[in-house]
Amino acid sequence: YKLNTLKVHFKMESSALKLHKIGIFGIIFCVIFLFAMALLPIEFTDDGYKQIFALIIWFGLPLFMIFTTFDIPYLKESKFGKKARLVLTLALAALTFCIFFFYMLASTMCGYVIDEILFKKKNSNQQVIIRHQDCGATDSGGAPKELIHITPIGFLQIFQKVDTNTLNRSEWIKP
Repeated sequence: YKLNTLKVHFKMESSALKLHKIGIFGIIFCVIFLFAMALLPIEFTDDGYKQIFALIIWFGLPLFMIFTTFDIPYLKESKFGKKARLVLTLALAALTFCIFFFYMLASTMCGYVIDEILFKKKNSNQQVIIRHQDCGATDSGGAPKELIHITPIGFLQIFQKVDTNTLNRSEWIKP
């Protein structure tokens, strides 16, 4: 009977520690992807992917934070330390959920609108476009326009400002 109880306890401990590791990995992955999207010249090819990403972060990050609490029963801390860690983690998960709720609301308000496709690269799906950011509200002036070179890579696209005078006209065609 005791041996069977130890096996069950070990399986529970093993599962809890696996969830803890999944939580840590998930948090790291979400944070790296968030920073990459914020700092690198990368954006989603359409708004559907952007909304899926926002939903994954909105629900995923707090869930991964909660997964990190599954190792608390196995820590060698005082009861107060375990309770404090549990409460702080749950509060941080709830705060993260609320922050990304507002992020999701705000991220769907504005978006880029393609005004014109100036050039397409031969034998490639790269484009040079003119675009502006539109938030749906009208104001006294139009949004500034950008001349952008877009290189799609799956559901992401790399964008960079470009000077059309530097383009090799033999590689680019007008659509």
